[in-house]
Amino acid sequence: MTFDFAPEYYQAIKAHLQRSVWGGFPDVVLHADESTVKKHRRSKKRGRDSIGATALTGKAYSAKLKLTAETLQILREKYGKQLENWWVATFGYSFECLTESEARYLTRADDADTVRTRIIAASGKGN
Repeated sequence: MTFDFAPEYYQAIKAHLQRSVWGGFPDVVLHADESTVKKHRRSKKRGRDSIGATALTGKAYSAKLKLTAETLQILREKYGKQLENWWVATFGYSFECLTESEARYLTRADDADTVRTRIIAASGKGN
């Protein structure tokens, strides 16, 4: 994980990530350019709080958030109901709630066991 922003934000972001479902997000880049940091500081001086700001980075197809019916069908045909049932039990939502990019990433695995094994390993929980 890369942190590239004003040091005073680091502790707050780190604490939030540690409280998250994943205990932190692998392969995430958090970045605030100088302009964003200046805007935040000006808002704070005026007594305003910033909740957050986001920007999408990556390939053009990653900017499409809504999952397409075609990708959902590919995911379900490739792995069947067993992986989706495990997914719901683990994360509390079905494949229909994934972004297009998340679903595309999952379809690259060889089989359902590989998906589960990688997620379990990344979570550090072991089961």
